[in-house]
Amino acid sequence: MALGYYGYKRVVEPFAYGMNELGDALLLGFQIHGTGRAASDEGWVRIRLYEAVILCETGQTFLADRPGYRRDDPVFCTVFCQI
Repeated sequence: MALGYYGYKRVVEPFAYGMNELGDALLLGFQIHGTGRAASDEGWVRIRLYEAVILCETGQTFLADRPGYRRDDPVFCTVFCQI
């Protein structure tokens, strides 16, 4: 999935989608490409979807086995879907 977030283009492998305790829709994903304020262009990200623009599918597939991923992340109060 490609998206714009804080003015930067990012490509993220989506792993979980849900709501936090504040009612914000969140995407938990592994960023494989992009730029931003982080020191690295790769790694785990939690994105508040109301801050994202231009979400689109890339058609790329990915393996659902990334080191560091765990189902039922406690940041989510409600999980709509997860790998």
